[in-house]
Amino acid sequence: MLLFALGISLVTGIGFGALPALTVRPALVSSLKDGAAQAGDSSRGLRIRSGLVVAQVAVGFALVTAAGLLLQSLYQLSTTDLGFKQPDKILSAEVYGNFTKQATAQDTLRLYTGLIDRARTIPGVTAVAVTNAVPQGNITPGLQPVHVEGEGDVDPAHLPQVDGNIASEDYFSMLGIPILAGRAFTATDTADAQPVAIINQTMARLWGKRNPVGTTFTIGQAAAAPSPPPPTYRVVGVVGDVRQYNVDRPALSEYYLPLLQLPGATGLLVLLKTAGDPDSLANSLRQAVRAVDPQVPIENVRTLQLLRENKIKTPKLGAFLLLVFALLALVITLTGLGAVIATTVSQRTREFGVRMALGASRGSVLAMVLRQGAWMVGVGLAVGLGGALLCGRALKSYLYQTPPTSPIVYGVVAALFVVAGLFACLGPARRATTIDPLRALRAD
Repeated sequence: MLLFALGISLVTGIGFGALPALTVRPALVSSLKDGAAQAGDSSRGLRIRSGLVVAQVAVGFALVTAAGLLLQSLYQLSTTDLGFKQPDKILSAEVYGNFTKQATAQDTLRLYTGLIDRARTIPGVTAVAVTNAVPQGNITPGLQPVHVEGEGDVDPAHLPQVDGNIASEDYFSMLGIPILAGRAFTATDTADAQPVAIINQTMARLWGKRNPVGTTFTIGQAAAAPSPPPPTYRVVGVVGDVRQYNVDRPALSEYYLPLLQLPGATGLLVLLKTAGDPDSLANSLRQAVRAVDPQVPIENVRTLQLLRENKIKTPKLGAFLLLVFALLALVITLTGLGAVIATTVSQRTREFGVRMALGASRGSVLAMVLRQGAWMVGVGLAVGLGGALLCGRALKSYLYQTPPTSPIVYGVVAALFVVAGLFACLGPARRATTIDPLRALRAD
């Protein structure tokens, strides 16, 4: 694709550059006559160039506006509240266990509880937690049907879908997830106790106006004997929503089960929180894992901030590329605008000389030239508005909390073009004010 783009650029550049030399047949006698300084560029050619500048302004305005919409969307993605706090202070690592060593469910549970105890002794660590779902990690939700206590008989095909996760005691306090009702998990929530769960705010809406704390819900559908009945959990707390899987999508209905009640859970992740640099704890965490079991691998040690940034890497790249193209279009537009104004000034040298000889001020000449540039920019912006609206509509599915007709973006980009266009015209316009009236008249 790079070679193709290079070839097209060379062919078009050489072709359009050579076209005037091949087609123009200048009248040498008339060109050498007195007063033929203006013969090289007709008014028709000037109109064509002005029309091209207007087209450049229109296309550039549409591109820069599209880039502005993507940048505003990227800002909204980067600053949206995901439901947890201080991702730059939390380190995550995958510790999947060793099936040859952890042969039973209790062996697996001892691995993770031992790792929690060991990691708490690392200097600088303020909290440790274990979970199967790190926010914004490379995981997908496992939706299951749920039946809420008190809802009566519901058609299994119409049961709501919820996502289940695992969390240790300090998981919610570490991530700053608020407890809205009830309590968090405690050390007494073991396999010998009643199965309990914590639900998020979205799942709590399944209870309507009722308080879900103290009630139960059942996951899955009943099956014929001898299959065991679906698990039922008692709600002990309600927590705030967390966007576990995508930055740009609202939280799913989620419930959390305590680690101590799931001794056979594997493929879990360890979270460390520190007040300092979490990356500095990576080696200490690896040593803690080796101290618990030297044959257990540890992978993908990274901060939650990095996970979040990876989720917006694609829209960030798209916004950057479009911004580069838009800035190139803006530079080309301003170059063409300045060139047309400079050509106009050179063609109107005698006119400006006569005007100043008859008493016109340099300020009026400057304003005259700037008005010409402002006219081309204004017409280009009016034409480009339609293109910008089409671009915004095409990008609608890629925008997050950003309307495709954002007045802020359109206004800022339009102001940028007006100011930049006036500055591009300022150099040729100032040269017009320096024309010596007597020399201009003699030159004719």
